[in-house]
Amino acid sequence: MLGWETSKIPALASDGTNLYMAWRNVTDNRISWSVPAGETWLAPRVLLDRRTDNGPALSASTTGNLVMTWVSANGDPHIWWSQYRDGRGETQQAFSDRRANTGLRVDLA
Repeated sequence: MLGWETSKIPALASDGTNLYMAWRNVTDNRISWSVPAGETWLAPRVLLDRRTDNGPALSASTTGNLVMTWVSANGDPHIWWSQYRDGRGETQQAFSDRRANTGLRVDLA
């Protein structure tokens, strides 16, 4: 299926109501995500402003908001994060004091 291809490990998380999946697109290193609708998944949504050389990580915060982290792409070692709250994704932010090897995948616990 077009738009579902990845060469990295996808991320799955629940906010207590919905299940979410995010992954790195194999063709352009952008991050896409989707949610299930009944017995299938909705069409992937591409996050045009987010790129990674590895897979993103997803988790629910203590307030039930979905949080995504990822290491940037193209040799940029910044670790980025954003929240999905009230049905919309918030602006991505870089951790100003944290860096990682772009070949590594970040994780949330």
